[in-house]
Amino acid sequence: MNERYITHYYLRGTDPWQNIMHLPEKEAFRKAKELAKEHEWKTSVGRFMDF
Repeated sequence: MNERYITHYYLRGTDPWQNIMHLPEKEAFRKAKELAKEHEWKTSVGRFMDF
């Protein structure tokens, strides 16, 4: 049997229950770009580079 796990990443000091997908499209893309630039050294946030 293959077990599957859900992993939820968030930045320390932020609300872990916020989700970028709840933002309007333009704002979500702007925020993704901002997060990627601020945290490009973190693997979990770097994925926002091609959001």
